[in-house]
Order: sequence, then C-alpha cells, then structure tokens
Amino acid sequence: MIDMGAFDTIKQTLTELPISDILKARLEFAFDQSSAFERQVSELQTKIGQLKAQLEIVTLDRDNTRSELQRLKDEHAEEIRIHNMIEFRRGKRTGGKWIAFCPQCHIPADVKADFVSCQSPKCKWGTLVPSNDMPYIISEL
Repeated sequence: MIDMGAFDTIKQTLTELPISDILKARLEFAFDQSSAFERQVSELQTKIGQLKAQLEIVTLDRDNTRSELQRLKDEHAEEIRIHNMIEFRRGKRTGGKWIAFCPQCHIPADVKADFVSCQSPKCKWGTLVPSNDMPYIISEL
C-alpha cells in the first residue's frame, strides 16, 4: 500500500508539471480510485476477520453439539435381539432388563395376554408365542 502522504506529494508534483489538463484529470481520478480501493480492501479485510471469528465459533458449537449427541447416544444405547420374531431390548430405559418389544412399531409388547402381541391398537402384530414362555425365552438371551 502506498502511504497517503506519498499520494499528496505525487499530486502536488503533477500539478506543477506542464502536462495536459486531461492527463492531470485522469491521474487524479486514478489516485482517487486507488484510495477508494485501499479503503475497500481494508473494510473487506475487517469483514473477513469477523467472518473467520464467527466461523470458528459456529464450528466449535457444532463440534460440542456432536460430542453431546454422541454422549447421549452412548448413554441411551440399547442392546437389541430378535428371538421367535419378538424384539427384545435391554438398556437404560428398560432398567437393564430384557423387555419384549413389537418389531414393527418398537413399543413394549403386551406379555400379559395369552400370546405376545403389540399393545398399540393401530398395529396388528402378534405371535403364537405363549406369554408364559417369556421367562424361558429371556433366559436364553
């Protein structure tokens, strides 16, 4: 970048030179444009700095969110096994015990009826596995 004092010296020298008025006007216009471009570059560099800082904050926030999501996934992870067409889950929400679930809608299955089936009235899933076989099946898991 050229020092603004140097611009003033150059302008003063040009006004004293015996050159045409058109050439002088063009040179002054070029110097004015150069000054405007210098200001614009400075403003853009400031804006770039602000955007870099903002990007760093957003990136850090994203990384923290990913870490928190992974922590929650790990904390609430469940073991899932299928036995006799019944989905069994064990994890934090089941108190660490194997519980029968509907393999279609993944809600806890009804094991109090004669046969294991889904509790949801919308789901028609059911088995021919007698409910009283559940302790034996769970022991096999």
